[in-house]
Amino acid sequence: MGLGGHGRFLRIASGVDDSAFGVAARAALVPFSLGYGMAMAVRGGLYRAGVLGSARAQCPVVSVGNITVGGTGKTPMVAYLAGLLKREGLKPAVLMRGYRAVSPSGMGDEGLALRKVLPDVPVLCDRDRVSAATEAVSSHGANVLVLDDGFQHHRLARDLDVVTVDAVCPFGCGLLLPAGLLREPVSALGRANVIAVTRTDEVGEESVRETERRLKKAAPKATLARCVHKAVRVDFPQEGREGGVGELGSRKVAAFCGIGRPESFRRTVESLCGEVVMFREFPDHYLYDAEEIMALGREAKELGAELIASTEKDYARLGSAPELGIPLGVIAIELVVTSGEDALETRVMEAVRGAMRGAEGGGG
Repeated sequence: MGLGGHGRFLRIASGVDDSAFGVAARAALVPFSLGYGMAMAVRGGLYRAGVLGSARAQCPVVSVGNITVGGTGKTPMVAYLAGLLKREGLKPAVLMRGYRAVSPSGMGDEGLALRKVLPDVPVLCDRDRVSAATEAVSSHGANVLVLDDGFQHHRLARDLDVVTVDAVCPFGCGLLLPAGLLREPVSALGRANVIAVTRTDEVGEESVRETERRLKKAAPKATLARCVHKAVRVDFPQEGREGGVGELGSRKVAAFCGIGRPESFRRTVESLCGEVVMFREFPDHYLYDAEEIMALGREAKELGAELIASTEKDYARLGSAPELGIPLGVIAIELVVTSGEDALETRVMEAVRGAMRGAEGGGG
């Protein structure tokens, strides 16, 4: 039970595994990275040349994406931007590709988590984001769209690109997939309008500054912001209530997760509770079965845990009534912009309002 091959891949591709095996594995994968890079370059060139066309939605589109695989904080950024747009009097909708549906409607764990955070914002899961954009406007009355995981999605035109970069592992080992974590070369950040460096509280100041120096070189016109992920509450679904994070302060806690950056969640749990007696990692978007859930509960109890904690995304994959045999606490995380918030929000709203004015002028 655990990460297995997925975890080994992340350690190799991020450069964390500097053993002889890790070095040899990266070297063996470099030819595949070169092929992947050429394919991405050709695809991007076809879009830029107009051979492959981009569809324009009936309203402004703000994209949130990244250039590395794994968790960089895209979902919290989507929630943050949707909240900003609502506060500005607009009617946003979120468009998601969806991954590993966990509900009858085809919604994935990220979509279900967003629906909980944004109960009055339509969240549409559809691999065809152009079709979803049309539905969001015609059926839900949206007048601005937030495109999740859209930096490499060229088929739907956008008016602003927001890219999240994880301060803990901003560029992996610097190689493209599959030898590294990069989905595109770092130079592709030149397309970004806003770059949010996330989890800046989990590394030193000099490390953040070095990341920002590289980002400014790659994207000199982009607006930079710093962000952290903050635990804001603990949901107790078995009890049907919400609690404050302070409720974990004196407890012995077991925890598990299947997310892109499990080490970040571990640090969060450690900062909130009295003692972490168990922590189990699973692959990102992992689909738990009933036996695994019960085994987690048994192990937690045997180790003296008073509570087992997980994330909102993981809870969406546990089913409606997980048989843990121990109280469950679901830790809710929000993105907080600690530096550059005014510049970020101004850049977003200028792009959205400008696109709206342009559409009105073009419509006659």
